[in-house]
Amino acid sequence: MEDLEQLVPFPADNTHQYLLKLAHINTRLGHMQPHEHIYAELVIGLEGRAVNIIDGRESLVLPGDVYMLLPGMTHEQREMENYRFCILKFDYDALMAEAGEMKNLPGFQLVFVLEPKIRQTGGIDLEGNPSLDSEALSCVEGLTVLLERELREQGPEYEELSRQMFLSLVAVVSRRCVRRTDH
Repeated sequence: MEDLEQLVPFPADNTHQYLLKLAHINTRLGHMQPHEHIYAELVIGLEGRAVNIIDGRESLVLPGDVYMLLPGMTHEQREMENYRFCILKFDYDALMAEAGEMKNLPGFQLVFVLEPKIRQTGGIDLEGNPSLDSEALSCVEGLTVLLERELREQGPEYEELSRQMFLSLVAVVSRRCVRRTDH
């Protein structure tokens, strides 16, 4: 097997969009080499498992687990076993400008503010991952499928529709995400 076997082709970032750059569901096996991104990434495990290494810190990713990468963070994955996931690339500053009252929700603070900042500064070892229950996970997967289609087909008003759907997805994560410590 190659270092990384990508089972579903990965689309290019939709860089001209104001907020959301990419929405995609992918499946991977094997190992993904260390890399950085210019956009923030929200990643949600759907099936299987993987070992994440973010800025040198390792954690197990299981179905329902949610993590966010800030631009410039080094990220690698290994030991991917039928790992299926949602990935959403977006402009972090634009999300902060658009989030409004969602920023007050504990899940928003956990996923979009505290976790990535702690990972970036490296001061504290995080125990457990933010995670969604199966109902919220199903909703997030469905919204990601719709978002991916909108970005690919670019129908009438797709930029506004994808912006609103992405904010809905962020709202679901913000309301339903809690730290799972039973790994």
